[in-house]
Amino acid sequence: MTEYPYNAKRRYKKWTDDEIRILKAYYGILPHHVIARLLDRSPYGVLMKAYKLGLKSDCPRGRIPKLLAKYIEKYYENRIKRYADL
Repeated sequence: MTEYPYNAKRRYKKWTDDEIRILKAYYGILPHHVIARLLDRSPYGVLMKAYKLGLKSDCPRGRIPKLLAKYIEKYYENRIKRYADL
């Protein structure tokens, strides 16, 4: 176990191998806030861990026009189906 000076406690729970595997599988496919809910983590924590692992996301950010929203959902559904066997 890691030694912390002055009895300092960790402010976050340690990432498990399973959580990292899920993050690598779905980062870039699902928005980070959805992954955060799946893993019971904060959205910022998911972003920081992905950054530290060197993961890149092609997930759109910001507001999406309603016309494009259903096409984007279909795109993500198809990509999720490909990764479902992990």
